[in-house]
Amino acid sequence: MPAFAAFKEEIKAGQDSMKEEMKSVKENVKAGQESVTEKMDAVQVSVKEEMKAIQ
Repeated sequence: MPAFAAFKEEIKAGQDSMKEEMKSVKENVKAGQESVTEKMDAVQVSVKEEMKAIQ
């Protein structure tokens, strides 16, 4: 049964690795969303300033 125990350890290590990768992906997605939000806010401010300049 030592082979089975080793196999279980490999599975667990793989799961832990996947969890870490998923966590990293989520952090990257969150950072990307924040960046998009900041850019959209900047565009809105720019558009408002241009509209004021036109009036």
